[in-house]
Amino acid sequence: MTQPDAGSESRRWRGAITAVGPPAALLAAVAALGMAQVVRDRSESPSCVVPSAVPIGEVGPAARAPGGGGLRIVEKGFTQMNPGSGLFALTGLVSLGAVLENASDQAAYRTRITFRVFDEQNRSVTPDSEYKSRHVEIPVLHPHQRVVVGNGLLVKAIKPGVASRIAGFDIELGTTHWVSSDVAKQSFARVSVESQTSRRFAEGSGGVIFTLRSGYCRITPNRGVAMVFRDAAGVIVGGAFDTSAAGGYCRPGDTEDELATAFYSMPEDADLTKTEVSAYCDVSRPDPAPSESDVPIN
Repeated sequence: MTQPDAGSESRRWRGAITAVGPPAALLAAVAALGMAQVVRDRSESPSCVVPSAVPIGEVGPAARAPGGGGLRIVEKGFTQMNPGSGLFALTGLVSLGAVLENASDQAAYRTRITFRVFDEQNRSVTPDSEYKSRHVEIPVLHPHQRVVVGNGLLVKAIKPGVASRIAGFDIELGTTHWVSSDVAKQSFARVSVESQTSRRFAEGSGGVIFTLRSGYCRITPNRGVAMVFRDAAGVIVGGAFDTSAAGGYCRPGDTEDELATAFYSMPEDADLTKTEVSAYCDVSRPDPAPSESDVPIN
C-alpha cells in the first residue's frame, strides 16, 4: 500500500473545511474540495468480457450457503450522535458499522441486508422516513471475503419531544444469489480500497479519500462506498454509507483521490487512522423494483 507524499496530501484536501453549519452548507463545502481524480490503466482491451448479467445459481438465505457455510457478522458497533441536543435534538442519529464475512466456498451475489435499531425496550426506533435507508445490497462477496458495512440513520422519538436512547442494532441477513466459485471467477473481479486518508469536517461529519482498485477490464457501476470507524483500541464505534461516491462508477485499474463522505455519522472517539472502506462494484445496475417493500437504497 503506497503512502501519499505531503504535496499530494495537500492537493487532496485543498479547500479544507472548517466550521460548517446547515446540511446545504456542508454539501457545498464538500463540493468545493474540487479534487481531480487521477486515473491509471483505463484502456479497455478488445478481449475484455464482463457479463452484464451473471448466471444465477441458487437463491436462498444469505446465512446458509449450499454445501455449508454462509454469511456472518464478524463484529459490529454503534454510537448515538449527540442525543437530545444540537441538530438532531428531537430525532437523534445513530452511526452503525460492522464487518461481514462470506464463510463459504461460493460467491454471494446481490446480498440484501437490513439495519434494525432498537431501544432498551427492544422497540424499533427507525422512522418511516428512513425505511428505505435501512436496506442495502452488497453486489459481490467472494468466497471467504470480508467487507465492511456502515450506515447513519435517524432515530424516531417514541415519546414526543424526547430523543430515544439506543440500546443496540441488528443487521438482518436477507437473501442472496449463490454462485459457484468457477462461475464467480469468470464473472467477478476483485475490487479493493487502498491508501485511504480520513479527515473531519464539522458537526460530526467527515470524509475519506482513497484509491479504488478495480480488477474489472471495463467501467462497472459503483453502488456505494461503506465506511467503518474504530476507536483507538480498534473497537468499531460506527459507520457510514455514501451512495454517490466515485461518481457512480468503478473504473478499471487504480483511481486515486476518490472521496466518500460521512454526513453527521463520524463519532468523536473515532481514530481516523483506523477507518476501513469497502467499495461496492457491480457488473450492472439492477432493474428498478418499486413494488418491493425492501428495495435497497443503493
